[in-house]
Amino acid sequence: MATIVKKEHRCPECNKIFQVSMHATILPGEHPELKKSILSETLFSFTCPHCGYEADMVYPVLYHDREAEYMIYLSAQPESALSQKVPQELSEVRKRVVHNQKELKEKILVFDAGLDDAAVEIVKLAVLDIVAKKYGDDSARAFFLDAEEDTIRFAVYFTGYTDPVPQTAGIALYRQAQELLDRARWHEKNRFLKVDRTLAQSLIAQAKEA
Repeated sequence: MATIVKKEHRCPECNKIFQVSMHATILPGEHPELKKSILSETLFSFTCPHCGYEADMVYPVLYHDREAEYMIYLSAQPESALSQKVPQELSEVRKRVVHNQKELKEKILVFDAGLDDAAVEIVKLAVLDIVAKKYGDDSARAFFLDAEEDTIRFAVYFTGYTDPVPQTAGIALYRQAQELLDRARWHEKNRFLKVDRTLAQSLIAQAKEA
């Protein structure tokens, strides 16, 4: 069952205190509505009952999909700080740490699509390289949206712009990324991992040296 923690929060607009319900643990199999709120990026939204002020208040939460065997921990802590908190019986479960709600949403979409998130991160590097050459902006960020039989779709966000630009990549590029992971001898570990751009760059370097 979902673990709910109630805390008092002071509204930054009217300075009045009200109670906020926070979900410390989310099991999507039992509470699909909470998964929907993550995917719509509304889980962390709150409205002050006194003045109507609206904002996001992101807090630590553990998302555990038991059927698909993966866990995602949204936390401000680095992955090294979480390494001692995983029991051995969860060794076969994929474990990730993310630091914001967009990353949480993306990991869910990637795993639910049956893809390897490390391979997806490598594909994102290639996509962002194309974007940088096309738009002359190397500060963009890409997030996985979905995958079809021959195509993977991403949403690319540029600094200073709210609306993303769609970008696609062929599934062949994903297959090449999987082969690269094999050369780099990538494998899961029994701890929460930060699988992101930095790791992808490291894996590419390891594959070149193999």
